[in-house]
Amino acid sequence: MRASRAPTTHTGASVAPSCTASQRPAVGQRVKLNHVWLEVMGVLADRAQSKSDFEGVKLGLDDERLFVAWETGRARFAFKRIEDEVDGISVRLGTGVAPDSAARVLQALIAQRHGGADDTNLIVPMGLYRQNQQTQRIFTIVMSSIAAVSLLVGGIGIMNIMLANVLERRREVGLKRALGARRRDVVEQFLAEALVIAVSGALLGVVLGAVAAYSIAALAGWSVAWSPLSLIVAVLLCVGVGLAFGVFPARQAAALDPIAALRSDG
Repeated sequence: MRASRAPTTHTGASVAPSCTASQRPAVGQRVKLNHVWLEVMGVLADRAQSKSDFEGVKLGLDDERLFVAWETGRARFAFKRIEDEVDGISVRLGTGVAPDSAARVLQALIAQRHGGADDTNLIVPMGLYRQNQQTQRIFTIVMSSIAAVSLLVGGIGIMNIMLANVLERRREVGLKRALGARRRDVVEQFLAEALVIAVSGALLGVVLGAVAAYSIAALAGWSVAWSPLSLIVAVLLCVGVGLAFGVFPARQAAALDPIAALRSDG
């Protein structure tokens, strides 16, 4: 919460001419606001903030605002309503003052001055930031849970397919064992098949996800953000799930008795 020393009104309108630090000092220059020329009396310090830290939270930074003294604004601009004169007040807290405590005090003071009328909206930027972070955490937990359930279902599907293969190919396994194949060789064969299924599903999911993302972006006018690392991690996760759920069917196939397997109808 911030406040200037003198009463001010602010606006987001563009000004001309543009004065940047790389050109000439803005103080003392004249800017045009709504067809009214004003003299620049001061420039606020740059308070650059990380976009990633406050992504999704509109804090109303002063970098894009032009502040006009209260009396100057009332004298030079024709306000039709009182709401046009003041649309908000920023309060700057002293060092060591907790924003939440100050917000409660201000809310009580405003309610007392306005006779209890609910005609104001008190916004604490840090409160918005914490709320946004909490929402992002909840969203991350929900999406992670959905992804975990999807991987579990996919792994169970791979295991069922491989178990069915073991039952259908018992004679093949028995013949390989009779010809000298070791149990390790059978395990490696079935794990390789499970790996092929997992990698195929991962690549198909990446392709379908990319098509869906770019299709939605084209319809909504958005841009698609992705990183090669996320794709690599997704594929490696699918490989890990395929191997983990393929171990049991592979061990079941390797444990088959060669003579019993050759006598089976599979």
